[in-house]
Amino acid sequence: RAPKVAVEPSRRSSTRQQRPSHEKSLRKPRPAQSTPSFGLKPDRLLEGLPAVATDFDAPALQAAILDSQRNGQKFRQFSLRAVQAGVQGYYAFLRGQRVVYLGRQGELHTEWFPGARPKAG
Repeated sequence: RAPKVAVEPSRRSSTRQQRPSHEKSLRKPRPAQSTPSFGLKPDRLLEGLPAVATDFDAPALQAAILDSQRNGQKFRQFSLRAVQAGVQGYYAFLRGQRVVYLGRQGELHTEWFPGARPKAG
Protein backbone atom coordinates (compact mmCIF):
# COMPACT_ATOMS: atom_id res chain seq x y z
CA ARG A 1 0.00 0.00 0.00
CA ALA A 2 1.10 3.50 -0.82
CA PRO A 3 1.15 5.98 2.04
CA LYS A 4 -1.59 8.65 2.05
CA VAL A 5 -0.38 12.06 1.04
CA ALA A 6 -2.11 15.18 2.28
CA VAL A 7 -3.32 17.40 -0.51
CA GLU A 8 -3.05 21.15 0.01
CA PRO A 9 -6.39 22.99 -0.18
CA SER A 10 -5.23 25.15 -3.09
CA ARG A 11 -4.43 22.08 -5.14
CA ARG A 12 -7.69 20.41 -4.20
CA SER A 13 -9.74 23.29 -5.65
CA SER A 14 -7.74 23.27 -8.87
CA THR A 15 -8.79 19.68 -9.57
CA ARG A 16 -12.45 20.70 -9.72
CA GLN A 17 -13.86 21.66 -13.05
CA GLN A 18 -14.17 25.44 -13.32
CA ARG A 19 -17.36 26.97 -14.69
CA PRO A 20 -17.04 29.06 -17.82
CA SER A 21 -17.25 32.78 -17.09
CA HIS A 22 -20.60 33.14 -18.92
CA GLU A 23 -22.22 30.64 -16.52
CA LYS A 24 -21.14 32.64 -13.48
CA SER A 25 -23.34 35.53 -14.56
CA LEU A 26 -26.40 33.23 -14.51
CA ARG A 27 -26.23 32.80 -10.74
CA LYS A 28 -29.10 34.25 -8.76
CA PRO A 29 -27.90 37.47 -7.10
CA ARG A 30 -28.15 37.68 -3.34
CA PRO A 31 -30.48 40.35 -2.00
CA ALA A 32 -28.78 43.40 -0.56
CA GLN A 33 -28.50 43.44 3.22
CA SER A 34 -29.97 46.92 3.43
CA THR A 35 -33.15 46.12 1.46
CA PRO A 36 -36.13 47.28 3.52
CA SER A 37 -38.62 44.50 4.21
CA PHE A 38 -41.64 46.65 5.13
CA GLY A 39 -42.47 44.04 7.76
CA LEU A 40 -42.60 41.22 5.19
CA LYS A 41 -40.05 38.99 3.56
CA PRO A 42 -38.86 40.80 0.39
CA ASP A 43 -39.99 37.94 -1.87
CA ARG A 44 -43.51 38.18 -0.38
CA LEU A 45 -43.90 41.95 -0.42
CA LEU A 46 -46.20 41.97 -3.46
CA GLU A 47 -47.51 38.42 -3.12
CA GLY A 48 -51.26 38.06 -3.37
CA LEU A 49 -51.99 41.34 -5.15
CA PRO A 50 -54.87 41.19 -7.63
CA ALA A 51 -54.41 41.35 -11.39
CA VAL A 52 -53.77 44.82 -12.82
CA ALA A 53 -57.04 46.52 -13.75
CA THR A 54 -57.65 46.79 -17.48
CA ASP A 55 -58.60 50.46 -17.38
CA PHE A 56 -56.25 53.16 -16.09
CA ASP A 57 -57.81 55.37 -13.42
CA ALA A 58 -55.56 58.43 -12.96
CA PRO A 59 -57.74 60.07 -10.25
CA ALA A 60 -57.62 56.86 -8.15
CA LEU A 61 -53.84 56.71 -8.60
CA GLN A 62 -53.48 60.36 -7.56
CA ALA A 63 -55.58 59.68 -4.45
CA ALA A 64 -53.30 56.77 -3.51
CA ILE A 65 -50.21 58.94 -4.05
CA LEU A 66 -51.62 61.75 -1.89
CA ASP A 67 -52.53 59.28 0.85
CA SER A 68 -48.94 58.05 0.90
CA GLN A 69 -47.51 61.58 0.97
CA ARG A 70 -49.87 62.97 3.60
CA ASN A 71 -50.69 59.98 5.79
CA GLY A 72 -47.69 57.68 5.41
CA GLN A 73 -49.61 54.86 3.72
CA LYS A 74 -47.62 51.60 3.73
CA PHE A 75 -46.01 50.47 0.45
CA ARG A 76 -48.09 47.29 0.17
CA GLN A 77 -51.36 49.23 0.56
CA PHE A 78 -50.17 51.78 -2.01
CA SER A 79 -49.26 48.93 -4.39
CA LEU A 80 -52.71 47.38 -3.98
CA ARG A 81 -54.39 50.69 -4.77
CA ALA A 82 -52.08 51.34 -7.73
CA VAL A 83 -52.80 47.91 -9.24
CA GLN A 84 -56.53 48.50 -8.78
CA ALA A 85 -56.07 51.86 -10.58
CA GLY A 86 -54.56 50.04 -13.57
CA VAL A 87 -50.83 50.63 -12.92
CA GLN A 88 -48.68 47.84 -14.31
CA GLY A 89 -45.32 49.48 -13.58
CA TYR A 90 -43.52 52.71 -12.88
CA TYR A 91 -40.18 54.44 -13.27
CA ALA A 92 -38.83 56.73 -10.57
CA PHE A 93 -36.41 59.39 -11.83
CA LEU A 94 -34.61 60.77 -8.78
CA ARG A 95 -32.63 63.41 -10.65
CA GLY A 96 -35.66 64.30 -12.75
CA GLN A 97 -37.76 64.47 -9.57
CA ARG A 98 -40.71 62.55 -10.97
CA VAL A 99 -42.34 59.15 -11.19
CA VAL A 100 -43.93 57.94 -14.43
CA TYR A 101 -46.70 55.36 -13.97
CA LEU A 102 -47.61 53.01 -16.83
CA GLY A 103 -51.01 51.52 -17.68
CA ARG A 104 -51.69 48.27 -19.53
CA GLN A 105 -52.83 50.05 -22.69
CA GLY A 106 -49.95 52.51 -22.93
CA GLU A 107 -51.33 55.19 -20.62
CA LEU A 108 -48.81 57.35 -18.79
CA HIS A 109 -49.19 59.48 -15.70
CA THR A 110 -46.32 61.70 -14.51
CA GLU A 111 -46.28 62.61 -10.84
CA TRP A 112 -43.76 65.28 -9.84
CA PHE A 113 -42.02 65.07 -6.48
CA PRO A 114 -43.46 67.49 -3.91
CA GLY A 115 -42.05 70.97 -4.68
CA ALA A 116 -40.66 69.96 -8.09
CA ARG A 117 -41.89 71.55 -11.31
CA PRO A 118 -41.39 70.74 -14.99
CA LYS A 119 -38.67 72.86 -16.62
CA ALA A 120 -40.00 75.44 -19.03
CA GLY A 121 -38.73 74.49 -22.37
